Amino acid sequence: MILAIVVAVLGVALAVPTVIFGPNVLRHFQEKRIRAEGLPATATVVDITETGRHFGIERVPEITVHLEVSAPGRAPWRASLTRIPSTADVPFFMPGRQFDLRYDPNHPERVAVMP
Repeated sequence: MILAIVVAVLGVALAVPTVIFGPNVLRHFQEKRIRAEGLPATATVVDITETGRHFGIERVPEITVHLEVSAPGRAPWRASLTRIPSTADVPFFMPGRQFDLRYDPNHPERVAVMP
């Protein structure tokens, strides 16, 4: 009985951070791979929407940045980035802004902003 309680408590203790932080960690590693192996492209910010999730004491909203991406030899396509923006990031993601990024040629909807 005690073992079952300990296992349940440990399961919850591990599950909660995984659910909260897991998607951001996975996104970080995917973008790191795309920066290293992806092909160059240019993106234009089309729109920004809030995901409904908020983080930290200041309740910073998570946003999705909707992009139109263009690369040589390809028709333009749509992609998006999900971020928890810092104050410095906000002007970077305003609609109409253009910037360089890289994309995964096997999954062009997967993109990563170049530093």
